[in-house]
Amino acid sequence: MTAAQFAGILTTLVLAMTACGPESPGDDDDSATESPCLDADRDGSCADADCDDLDPDVAPELTEILCNDLDDDCEPITEDAPDADGDGHSLCVEDCDDDPLSFPARDEECRGELDEDCDGSVDCFDRDCEGTPDCDGLCGNGLLEDGEECDDANDTVGDGCSQCRTEIDEQSAGEVADAPGDLGGGFHDANNAVNGVRGGGPGRGSTDTFSLGYSDGVDNYIIIRWHGLRVLNGPGTDIAVFENPFSIGGGQRFMDQVVLYFSQDGQVWVPFPHDYLAADETVYSADPDHWQGFAGITPVLLNEDNNQVDPFDPFLAGGDHFDLDELPDQDPDALSIKEGGFSYLKLVSAPSTPNPNTGEPFVRDLASDGADIDGVYARYLVTD
Repeated sequence: MTAAQFAGILTTLVLAMTACGPESPGDDDDSATESPCLDADRDGSCADADCDDLDPDVAPELTEILCNDLDDDCEPITEDAPDADGDGHSLCVEDCDDDPLSFPARDEECRGELDEDCDGSVDCFDRDCEGTPDCDGLCGNGLLEDGEECDDANDTVGDGCSQCRTEIDEQSAGEVADAPGDLGGGFHDANNAVNGVRGGGPGRGSTDTFSLGYSDGVDNYIIIRWHGLRVLNGPGTDIAVFENPFSIGGGQRFMDQVVLYFSQDGQVWVPFPHDYLAADETVYSADPDHWQGFAGITPVLLNEDNNQVDPFDPFLAGGDHFDLDELPDQDPDALSIKEGGFSYLKLVSAPSTPNPNTGEPFVRDLASDGADIDGVYARYLVTD
C-alpha cells in the first residue's frame, strides 16, 4: 500500500467518526447522536462488544446454537458442544444419549432397554447380544432359534410372522369342541357349523346350518376351534360369524341373535361387548341397528359352492364382523386375548343369556326357534 492510499483510508475513517460523533454543546439534547459504532459485519452490535465483528452469526444479542462450532452469543461459558454426562462424547458428534451409560465406546448390555453402544439396536435386537444367555431363545430378538418358526424382530400381526410362528391364511373353523345339542343329523348336526359357509343370500336362510336352542347347557351353545390353531388380533376385523338372518322388508330382518365368548383355555370365557339399544328393552325389535355387538344380524352372501368371495369383505360376503380390539382393557382376561389371541370360540343363543339392563334374558322374535350357525372365519392364525 502506498503512502497516498493509506492517507486516503485514514481520512475516510476520520470523516466517518466525525459524522457519528457528538454534536456541539449548543445542540438540543433531544437531537444528540450516539457515540461512534463500527459494525463491520452489520449484525447490529458494535465492534467493541462483538466478539467477532467479521461474522454476522456471532453477537452478544444472539442465542447460542449447539454444535455449529461458533460462540454465537459471545459468552464463552456457554458450551457449543455440551457433554452433560461427562463421558467424553458430546451429542454433537457421536453420543446417542447424554447419559453416562451410553456412548459409542461402550459394549452393549443385553438387558435394561438402553442402547449402551449407540448403534441404534437395543438389548436382544443388537447383534452383539446374539447367543448370550440373556437373549437365548427370546422371541422377538430377530434371531431364528430353537422352537421358533420365524422371528422378524417385531410383534406386528399380519406381516407373515407373529409370536415367532408363521402366520396361516384365513380359514373357517373346522373343529367342534363341544355342542350339547348335537344329534348328528339335519339342522342338529354340529358338523354343519364347521364344514364351510353356504349362505342363502339376503332374502332367505341357508340349509347347511347347526341350530341352537334356548335351554341353558342343553342346546344353547356350540364351541368351535381351528384344528389346534390360535386366532390373533390383527389389523381390522379378526372374526366373521355367519348365521342365518334374512331381510323381511321395510328395513326389518328376521334374526336369531348370538353372543360371542372367547377363551384361551376353554375354561375362562370373555364375552364380546354387546348391547340391545331399543327404547323399551322388554319388547323385541326387528331393526338390526338395535342389536350392537351380536352375531346373527347380517344376511350371509358368501357361499363356498357358488359365491366364493373374500369372507372379510362385509359387502361381498355379508355376515357379522368382530374386532378383538373392542375387548375391554380393564378386564385382564380380555386384555390377554387382545394381546395373545384365543383358541376357543363359544356361540350362545342370546335369548338364553341375561340382558344386564333388564336382568331378564334378551328378548326374541316369537317366530324364532334358535340361532342357526353356518360357519365362522378367522383372519390371522398361528399354530397354538
